Amino acid sequence: MLAARQLARSARQLTPAGVAERLGGLGEAFQDFVDDVRAGMAERELELLAMLEEHGQGQAVKNRAPDRDGKGEY
Repeated sequence: MLAARQLARSARQLTPAGVAERLGGLGEAFQDFVDDVRAGMAERELELLAMLEEHGQGQAVKNRAPDRDGKGEY
């Protein structure tokens, strides 16, 4: 009986619906990873700007940096 349940569960995972369930969780995990990377990049950018401001170059960098629309001097 146990072997039959395991076989049925394995067969279910190979159906289109079973594959979709497994990939759905993967998509969420990937999106979480992307969000974490973006947050880390934004935090690091602020750290770098703070370091540049300490050396008197922060304003020049802010004026040249592209905005969120990609417009800027780069």
